Amino acid sequence: AASGTSAWKSTDVSEILQAARDLVAFRKRIAALNVTNVAWLTYNEIRLGDLTGIRMAAQVGDRQAVVRLTVDNWQFQWDPQKVGEKEQWSLPSHDRKAWHRMRVDMPWEQTEVGQAWKAEHGEDYNGIGWYACRFDVPAKHAGARLKIFFGAVDEDAKVWVNGQHVGDHPFVKPDDWKMPFEFDITNAVKAGAGNLVVVRVEDSAGAGGIYKPVWILRE
Repeated sequence: AASGTSAWKSTDVSEILQAARDLVAFRKRIAALNVTNVAWLTYNEIRLGDLTGIRMAAQVGDRQAVVRLTVDNWQFQWDPQKVGEKEQWSLPSHDRKAWHRMRVDMPWEQTEVGQAWKAEHGEDYNGIGWYACRFDVPAKHAGARLKIFFGAVDEDAKVWVNGQHVGDHPFVKPDDWKMPFEFDITNAVKAGAGNLVVVRVEDSAGAGGIYKPVWILRE
């Protein structure tokens, strides 16, 4: 199996999940040898943001991850005036030609887009940002129950697929910024055709945005 580092860079969803599962199995083997306090190590990794993907792999379980959305080719737009919902930025027909190209494997403050904002305004951005990404679901999954899975989003997230609102993940509990979550998209997604996911993220302090993998799971 791939190492944890190479697996996180992989586009193969099964490789990423298997790396986390292999890590859990290895720790179970060494726990009895008192090499390290495995429970303490795992607790702290999860507390700091599920650094090794153990929590994420546990939530996915044995389900098939049929699509991994791109990491570095999302579209993104700041919304400091909070006009995105009124202007229906979630619709596929919305014009995104002026949107930025964005990564989703790090908080927006760490991206080129976020650094450009800070250089212009003198501080990191706190507020609303919109992400959009196109993806294809193979035709063989037509009729299957499908879910969109987010490894984590900091802080609040509202999600639309093909213009249909599929769910909200509000920041309520202190750990919600690092918790994986998912929504059923069976009635919104089109197998064998192009699809669009749009995510409205609202961040009030600290890091913000989508910073963990986004997958389509088959139940």
